[in-house]
Amino acid sequence: MVAVLRAMRRRAPYWRPGARGAVFGMTRNSGPAGFARAALESVGYQTRDLLEAMQADWAREGAQPSLRVDGGMAANDYAMQFLSDIIGAPVDRPQVLETTALGAAWLAGMRAGVWPGMDAFAKGWAVERQFTPAMEEGTRNALYDAWTRAVQVVLAAWGGGGGGDISRPEEVPARVTPGSPCPRSRARVVAVEIQGPVPRALFTRAPVDPLGAFPL
Repeated sequence: MVAVLRAMRRRAPYWRPGARGAVFGMTRNSGPAGFARAALESVGYQTRDLLEAMQADWAREGAQPSLRVDGGMAANDYAMQFLSDIIGAPVDRPQVLETTALGAAWLAGMRAGVWPGMDAFAKGWAVERQFTPAMEEGTRNALYDAWTRAVQVVLAAWGGGGGGDISRPEEVPARVTPGSPCPRSRARVVAVEIQGPVPRALFTRAPVDPLGAFPL
């Protein structure tokens, strides 16, 4: 499954406050484990989005850089390995995961004169484990391509509007064409077909909202 989380709407490189979340690729056998995995993987995909946007702004030269992580999610080995796989670069997990709290404590200690300066404090950072890419390039590119197309579907559906609750969507036939009327309403259908790992997604355009989607 591919999960495009709603949180992406407020973040670079999208900046689409009206966008909403969506899950693609569900089957009858989809369950909590699959949703959890898709949510973890979505963080890796979004990180690659950001890295590619950043790399477009500078000419990278020299050795392959690594990514340093911190926070609670960094404790998840699967998430960190997938992150390394999807960005194609090493991921360094520190011994102290709560870097934000540590930095706040250092600022207070430095102000009080009981902790060392910035350079000495930086030397205390140490790697607990490094995750290295283990995914084949063809697989990496196929997965990221599926993510990119899923994001484009979400942005095309909700990216231009502002938020608001949608009216309850109605069921529509499995085969529709763009502009087809929805049964029992004035809404119309936008059919989006995605080849590959992400299946066809159908959305209904409701009069009271930029776009309503089928319940997931």
